[in-house]
Amino acid sequence: STRPDAVLCTLPGAATIRLLERLAAAGIEPERTPVIAFGLGEEDLRGRTAGDIAGHYAAAGYFQSIDRPENLDFLAAFSNRFGAMRPSSSG
Repeated sequence: STRPDAVLCTLPGAATIRLLERLAAAGIEPERTPVIAFGLGEEDLRGRTAGDIAGHYAAAGYFQSIDRPENLDFLAAFSNRFGAMRPSSSG
């Protein structure tokens, strides 16, 4: 009933996903009230469609799947230094 401009969410990943699902089921759309999630990691977003999360925000230190030349260069340097099996994600 307060109609906030946004929701700051510090729940861990799976709980944030459930929150987003419940908000959508209640008709609370991200165009009016987006969620800004601090506990979501890249692994939490795998398997989600753009429609599941579009309009919400995930504030994370780093997403290793970003397909940009700068990130690909970083990943190559990281792998060379620490080995191919070490993940570079902040999650």
